Amino acid sequence: MADPTLGGVNMGNVSGISFGFRSDLDVLSFPGTASSTNLVFEMGGVERTISVSGNFTGSTTAAVKTLVDALQALINASQSSSVAFVSDECGTIQVKIASFDVKWERPSNRAEYSLQILEGS
Repeated sequence: MADPTLGGVNMGNVSGISFGFRSDLDVLSFPGTASSTNLVFEMGGVERTISVSGNFTGSTTAAVKTLVDALQALINASQSSSVAFVSDECGTIQVKIASFDVKWERPSNRAEYSLQILEGS
C-alpha cells in the first residue's frame, strides 16, 4: 500500500480518506401527490469532493515544516491547472485544492492536516 501523493508530494501518515458525489438536481413536485410522482431533472453534472486527513511527524520542527510547506505551495499557486492525486482508494485523478488546514502539535515535530480537494481540471 503506497502513501498517497498530491502533486507529487508524499502526504505522510494519512489517517483517513473519504469522498462523496453530489449531483445538481431540480425537483418538480405536484400538489396533493406522493413523492413518487415527482419529476427530477439533472441540471448539471456530478461533483466529487475528497477529504484527506493525516499528519507529518519528523525529528525537528523544520523537517515537518518542509512537508507542510510543500502542500501549502500547491494551494498557494494559481491553480490554473489541476494536479494529480494518487491513492489506493481513489486511483489517479486530477484535482484542485479547495482547502488546506494545519494544526501543529507541541512539541512542534508533528503537524496534523486536513485537505478538501475537488476532482476536475
